[in-house]
Amino acid sequence: MGEGVRREVAWEILRHTQSRSRGTVPLGLERWARERLEGRVDWRALLRRALRQALLSLRQRRFPNYALPHRRAEALDPFILPGKHGRKPRVGVVVDTSGSVSEGMLAQALAEVERMVAAGAVMTVYGVDAEVHTAVRVSRRGQARRLVLGGGGGTDMGRGLKAALADGHDLVVVLTDGYTPWPSAPPQARVVVGLLGDGPEGPPWAKTVRIELEDSPV
Repeated sequence: MGEGVRREVAWEILRHTQSRSRGTVPLGLERWARERLEGRVDWRALLRRALRQALLSLRQRRFPNYALPHRRAEALDPFILPGKHGRKPRVGVVVDTSGSVSEGMLAQALAEVERMVAAGAVMTVYGVDAEVHTAVRVSRRGQARRLVLGGGGGTDMGRGLKAALADGHDLVVVLTDGYTPWPSAPPQARVVVGLLGDGPEGPPWAKTVRIELEDSPV
């Protein structure tokens, strides 16, 4: 399909959504039409910004540590108060490998993991459908490809979030097509959702970025 035909189809979709005739247009299709006519969103820049902001906020946190002297230790003598220290945030990545995720979507998800590794991130990557079937510690390119060996069943990204939290991660990135139930209460971690394709929006307590699928992401 040529670009001219795509723009014509996009125009007809938007014209239909603005008319008074009965019928509905799926939200994902309407979004595609608007982006086609109004210009594409730089989703990769949005994803990088969301991750950078979450990591910056987490790095600014301080935790009590009795091995470090309090900055007012002399004035407080003989009372002993803990000092405070920061620590590098732990990052978990939950990848949706359920049956509704196409090979192209999974390839795109793995490509985003590869880019995070190339940027210097060390993370645990969880392959999740209705259960957590794979957990891989990733520090170099290629290690996350073992995720494609499992999955293919139902979908519950909440199981992946629970596993990532149990392992002590402060930031969890979820790469999914969006066709999943989400926990009703926000988890005790920063969550960034990368939506693959035109599925439903992410939960209100997460930062959501819609990822545009590429022909050859890896």
